[in-house]
Amino acid sequence: KISVTDAGLYHVEASNLEGCKGYDTIVVTVNALPTVVATGTSICAGDSKTLTATGAATYTWSPNTSITALTGAAVTVNPVSTITYTVEGTDANGCKNTDTAKVVVNDLPTVSIIGTNPICVNGTATLTPTTGGAWASSNDSLATVTNTGEVRGVSPGSATFTFTDGNGCQSTTGAVTVQPLPIASIFGGGTFCMEASPTLSVELSGNPPYTLEYTVAGMGTQIRTATTS
Repeated sequence: KISVTDAGLYHVEASNLEGCKGYDTIVVTVNALPTVVATGTSICAGDSKTLTATGAATYTWSPNTSITALTGAAVTVNPVSTITYTVEGTDANGCKNTDTAKVVVNDLPTVSIIGTNPICVNGTATLTPTTGGAWASSNDSLATVTNTGEVRGVSPGSATFTFTDGNGCQSTTGAVTVQPLPIASIFGGGTFCMEASPTLSVELSGNPPYTLEYTVAGMGTQIRTATTS
């Protein structure tokens, strides 16, 4: 018994003690290993991705971690942390080869609302982070946001804001509520005698409670504050 590693035509000659000889030949074909190719990728935490392999007839994947199937040219993975998968491909001749696919799992950005919430129309709030990505409002007609995280109220209502970081990963804030500006109307003005005590009334609209500031002209200017519901 002999072992060979090269392809070719091999001849064998056998003889016995009487000098008799026999002959045979055999052709040895060495099949090349398949070129198995699998491509790595990156995902955001919580997402899934399909990995594919080419170059063979059948495929087996490992390890059995966050993967939908262990066989097939295409499998779906959703790992919670960065991992490297190995795929073994087998061709029609039974020859095998392997490749690896690294899946990098990127953390989601951490977002928060800083400052007053709710805000008034034309009022502002700040979101974090203020760098490293782009912000988008769920409704620009209610509130806008810049890429540095400055929110400005446009009209009454509620909007959320989504931050997309450099890896394409996204997180969304809770709602920022935009309150309407209060409207104050004063009634009862006119010309009166010195001894008269005219009565003025103020009509308010918006979201109570209100803080009313008013100025009384006379011997100096006074500002008085009253709160009403």
